[in-house]
Amino acid sequence: KLEQGKCYTFSRGNIRVANRQYNRGCTHRYELVFDRDALIEETADKASIDTVKYSFVDLHAVGQKNMPCTVDLCAVIVSHKP
Repeated sequence: KLEQGKCYTFSRGNIRVANRQYNRGCTHRYELVFDRDALIEETADKASIDTVKYSFVDLHAVGQKNMPCTVDLCAVIVSHKP
């Protein structure tokens, strides 16, 4: 049983396109899925772990920002040429 305020490591999960039928609160296109083969272990509390928060926007909005700036970019590479 997971307890709030404790620190855990998760492994053996998968990433897939979010199922909007069950995942309505999240606006991200993908979700992490852990099934019966998942390994979830309690670990030592890490005071140095900080919450990471992203605010994704489309690529056009990045072009409207004042430079220099820092952005979080999520992209899918469909092809590349060496």
